Amino acid sequence: MAFVCAGFNVLLGAVEMVFVANGVLAFLFAWELMTLATAALVASDHEIRATRRAAYLYLVMSHVGTGCLVAAFLVLTAKAGSASFPALLAGHLVSGPLRTGLFALFFVGFGVKAGIIPLHVWLPEAHPAAPSSISALMSAVLITAGIYGLFRFCAFGLGVPTLRWGLTFMAAGTLSAILGVLYALTQSDVKRLLAYSTIENAGIIVLGLGAAMVALAFDHGELATIAVSPDGEEWFEYPCTATAAPYGACSGARVVYANPGANDIDPTDPLLAGGDPYDLADLGLSEARYVRVTDRADLEGAAGVYDLDAVAIVNPSCP
Repeated sequence: MAFVCAGFNVLLGAVEMVFVANGVLAFLFAWELMTLATAALVASDHEIRATRRAAYLYLVMSHVGTGCLVAAFLVLTAKAGSASFPALLAGHLVSGPLRTGLFALFFVGFGVKAGIIPLHVWLPEAHPAAPSSISALMSAVLITAGIYGLFRFCAFGLGVPTLRWGLTFMAAGTLSAILGVLYALTQSDVKRLLAYSTIENAGIIVLGLGAAMVALAFDHGELATIAVSPDGEEWFEYPCTATAAPYGACSGARVVYANPGANDIDPTDPLLAGGDPYDLADLGLSEARYVRVTDRADLEGAAGVYDLDAVAIVNPSCP
């Protein structure tokens, strides 16, 4: 029990390090620590042969994936002359077949951890073998680390994705979603059922990523426009694009970290607050009373349709 508790905390710490790492060395260290901690926890009942086999299968597949990641990072680091993620993910370091090769390496490397079909074979074995608390963590957090890698490095970290990349994501996501739920329906073991349900959920996420990549490949990153008005009659549109980082950088779409009462960050400073880079002065306005989000008119069936899935903060002096 003490071993499982210690391993659980190590795994949590490693996962947190994966998400906050901003360079290759820190990321790969955290990624490997996460892999080893998970393998040790899966093999906690090592007297059972099936448990040892599940842990071994997970280790083998995870290290195949890690090898792909190391190879991709080495190429990018050589091109950038730096191991920091801002330099590696500038989007213009590689082109042509080399860029496609790096996409494939990242796809396999992170796809193994995400559990998408056909890189999923370790998941239905490791879930039943691991303690229930570890199985839950694998479904909720470990798989998410793979999705995070696919999103940050594979889908959008190598520049504007190509149509083939998007279709690859959509095909893998569709296959994972459909087969995941079909396999889940045939299981009598609850933990194996949850494993296939996890594969299904990962597939749905990857399918959505693929759809976004296809939109970018067709230069449809600007899926909506945001406009403000001082009187409700004359409207002024903000620039809105998803073709350069941060993706989806439309007015009001970025998280604002300002909280003067708690962190003393000036909410009017977009560089410090993390808010949108545009302000009313860009449009020649001093204040605005109305905000609207409009679907792109060049998308089929979208003209004149207003979205209600956005929140915008305008001049606080407005009533």
